[in-house]
Amino acid sequence: MFIRSYARRVREVAWCHERGSAGAQATVTSTMAERLADAAMVVIARDGHDALSVRRVAREVSVTGGTVQHYYPTKVELTVAALDRCVARQSARLRRRPGPGSEVEQLIRRLGSLLPVGDERRTEAVVWIAMSAAVSGQPEIEARHRQAVDGMRRWLQSCIERAQDCGEVQRQVDAGEAAQMIEAGLDGMMLAGIAETRGSTRQAHNRLGVLVKRVLLIDEDDRRPSKEVQPGET
Repeated sequence: MFIRSYARRVREVAWCHERGSAGAQATVTSTMAERLADAAMVVIARDGHDALSVRRVAREVSVTGGTVQHYYPTKVELTVAALDRCVARQSARLRRRPGPGSEVEQLIRRLGSLLPVGDERRTEAVVWIAMSAAVSGQPEIEARHRQAVDGMRRWLQSCIERAQDCGEVQRQVDAGEAAQMIEAGLDGMMLAGIAETRGSTRQAHNRLGVLVKRVLLIDEDDRRPSKEVQPGET
């Protein structure tokens, strides 16, 4: 079925941040599949996961229900497609080199690209948080969500280890544990950002910088000026 081919293709793209492989540069060939997955994300973000259905996605894209079912016959497959699409979009931004700076500074700027700033990133954040709640009793969704979390943590660990190799982070820091703490903290910041109606993008990025540096045991006196982690540089 196409859903298996599509999901496999997304997994090849997702979390290939540093490899520079053909898989990291690949794109899903079916524009309609992407449009439907994007529409599923919009429905989840706007109306909640419980409201996701073939009919609503079809209405969002102005196609027939049969078209949606051709690609994603069930709600579970629609959900998985939305999650895969969310991860692929986020990982594409994380792969981008944010410009000059230390390994830690680049990590902070890359993570800043996941904060719910703007409609597109807010939709992704809502979908990610919704999937965290939707995994209970849904083995296929749970497995895909776990795969994404594990992939993110592996990527974070590799970034931390590079920073250790450069002498920016002490060897006493357990890179694996630090990756888990940063990932959990980022989830918390995404949730807070979704609910937050006040506060600036600058403040959000600065809070992220403080979180990362504290987890990595970097002395606050060594912090760079806040301008180095601004959203325009992600």
